[in-house]
Amino acid sequence: MHNYSRVSLINISDVPDGEHVIVMGRYERHLNGATLSQRGKTLDLLGEPFDWIPPDQCAVEMWGVILQGAQPRLVVHNARQVGDTSRTPEQPREVCVGDTVTLTARVTNYADQQVCCTAERQSYVLLGEELDERLYLVSGRVMALRPPTLRLISALPIYANLPDQQGEQP
Repeated sequence: MHNYSRVSLINISDVPDGEHVIVMGRYERHLNGATLSQRGKTLDLLGEPFDWIPPDQCAVEMWGVILQGAQPRLVVHNARQVGDTSRTPEQPREVCVGDTVTLTARVTNYADQQVCCTAERQSYVLLGEELDERLYLVSGRVMALRPPTLRLISALPIYANLPDQQGEQP
């Protein structure tokens, strides 16, 4: 289990490598990727938010794992517009074989396997009905832990009411 600590972008260099953090700043897209900036300090972002891509120059809170090095980077788990309370960092729960779990996950096909991945980067191989590649509310029974495998019980496509490109509610 992990908790996400709130950290100022100004102090990001003081955060231990591998720490789970929430950081606020302005999201900026560039030719070589995206960054989060605040008061002259910039943090490179690896990956994109799970279920919402912020508009350029949008004030956001992002959470993920900090990677220290010559230049600190954030492996992005998810994001929300500042003031939005509909998205929160989830705490992955411990699961055992036989447990039934329900989670919000993006389904992707790799070769001949379906894989679902949560915002916290928990991944499961999905057994059962073939699904389109998109976001679902997935319910399934844990069949194995290595690799984590779910026998699909149900999968409901999610059509979230998300901010549009101007950062406004539709």
